[in-house]
Amino acid sequence: GVPFSILSVREEHRYLVLEMGTNHPGEIGRLSRIAKPNLGVVTSIAGGHIGNFSSHLELAYEKSSIIEGMFRGSTLFLPIDLNHLELCKKQAENSGIAVEVVCQEKTQVQLKSMGLNGSILSFEEEPYLLPFAGQHQVANFYLSFAVWSFVTQLFEVKKVLYGLKKLGQVSGRLNRVDCGGILVWAD
Repeated sequence: GVPFSILSVREEHRYLVLEMGTNHPGEIGRLSRIAKPNLGVVTSIAGGHIGNFSSHLELAYEKSSIIEGMFRGSTLFLPIDLNHLELCKKQAENSGIAVEVVCQEKTQVQLKSMGLNGSILSFEEEPYLLPFAGQHQVANFYLSFAVWSFVTQLFEVKKVLYGLKKLGQVSGRLNRVDCGGILVWAD
């Protein structure tokens, strides 16, 4: 989990990316107070994450509680199509956290198409394959892209896009299974 990952950091590490998952109220705020992130990202607020929450609104408050460990002036990244976007923005801004709303229109990389084998992105008229299917994966790419460009300030777009070729499928996530001509996504 988060504490173990923090304790595993060595001197040569420049960045630490932590995933703060939740299935009970109060978990993300507690983990954020431990991690004290400079940047935060909320990828989604959806039914698949509702667990022990009574509503999507309660889950939205939980997800936005990542700001509890963030310092004034740090930045929270939110996708433009996030459920309860305005609530998350308001929570952050009221705590002195800058908000960056991420959408593909703000980047130099454009989505050309989505399919079962992934999505085609384009930069300077050159196509690149994002080897994961689905709108959520595209949204995660744009969030990652926005965070990395924010952090580095000397962002080399082509290096990131060429790096997509090295990405592989995560075990146990979005696996395609052909069941006698019927395509099933096992997640």
